[in-house]
Amino acid sequence: MFYQELKKNSYYIYSDELELMLAAINILEGEKGHGLCMQVYTRKKLDALKKKYAFLTEVFQAAGCPYGMLEALTDYPLADFSLDTYCAHLLHMDTAGFLSGYFNIFNEKLVREALEKEECFEKLYREYSKLLGNYLGCKMLFRESPKIICDFFAFVKELAADGFYRENERVKEVLEREAGKTGEELKHLEPLEYSQKMMGKIFHNRGPYQEFYFSPSLFLTPRMIRFFGKNQVLFYSIREPQQNQEKILKQLKAVGDDTRFKIIALLNEKEPLRGLDIAKELSMAPSTISHHMEQLKSCGLLNEEQDKSSKYYSINRNSAKELLEAMEKLLYKLN
Repeated sequence: MFYQELKKNSYYIYSDELELMLAAINILEGEKGHGLCMQVYTRKKLDALKKKYAFLTEVFQAAGCPYGMLEALTDYPLADFSLDTYCAHLLHMDTAGFLSGYFNIFNEKLVREALEKEECFEKLYREYSKLLGNYLGCKMLFRESPKIICDFFAFVKELAADGFYRENERVKEVLEREAGKTGEELKHLEPLEYSQKMMGKIFHNRGPYQEFYFSPSLFLTPRMIRFFGKNQVLFYSIREPQQNQEKILKQLKAVGDDTRFKIIALLNEKEPLRGLDIAKELSMAPSTISHHMEQLKSCGLLNEEQDKSSKYYSINRNSAKELLEAMEKLLYKLN
């Protein structure tokens, strides 16, 4: 465990066991972001694990939101993190509290009612179906959450192999340097401002938070992911971002549309905004705006932040910067 205080209420952390959880989530969501897990464990090993934990795998892939297993980190003593104590922490949570945090889109009262009455679960699913995964997957997560928690941590421990630790030496080699870089930034910026700079976005949910944690990762699927509650925990990937021609063309096509160009211009001026706010500003139907937002989000140019039943959108500044750098390099070559 690497744990360093950078300034008052701001910490830099790294844990092999947290990294194992991120590797497990990557595998259970279908290895969408990168192929690192297959390099470390081989396809045969991963297929055998998924077969052994078939119930867990199917529920996670059907219900969606696998990163919900990390939501409770915002109210957990990270300086003392271990898989066993965090598993116990989740199991001792009130079931409604765990599930409302896991999905992070409805309050405990609604979840409690859904746990008690079948018709309430069906009503909750109908109201939030666009934000949830498969009906049966969500139902199993509601009905069998203690088993799923136990199975998840058993799955995580199966990943603690020599190949994982060899690969993760790459993280340990840069911990002091990365911690120093973050510490330097925090001399000039408040931790929330630095978090926004890292993620290239303006946050809708801004706390206040008691403590801020920054943690590097190799196995994280997205470039960065932020959890917030009592505290804020921000994981970020130290893998080099990969820009490819297909992604560049998709982004250029997205901003080449008149409506999507107007959306980007509006967000640049007023972000973050809800889809309904954008529709009102541009005098367009919400359904039309929703289609264009999906196009911009799918090519990586927009961030989406869930706040209960609302979604707030902002420009993905990191992705936009990468696109501009790729175009500059291409145009420079042409000259």
